[in-house]
Amino acid sequence: GLYSNLDILNNSADRRASSFKVFIPARGRVEFYRSGQLIDVQTLEYGLQEINTARFPQGSYFVDIEVHENSGMVR
Repeated sequence: GLYSNLDILNNSADRRASSFKVFIPARGRVEFYRSGQLIDVQTLEYGLQEINTARFPQGSYFVDIEVHENSGMVR
């Protein structure tokens, strides 16, 4: 079939990205770090959330996560 450039870009991004789940103790800003460098920021709701890593740098690595709750607490 015929595919547009957007279809090809979307499909390749889906193959490249993975996801993982993390429990968020309260709604807030969630920061993701790789080797101490900030790589992404998302606002997430309370509960078990699936994190899409499409905007993360390519590769396999550990990430550190900081949750900045609306109350000011950082976890």
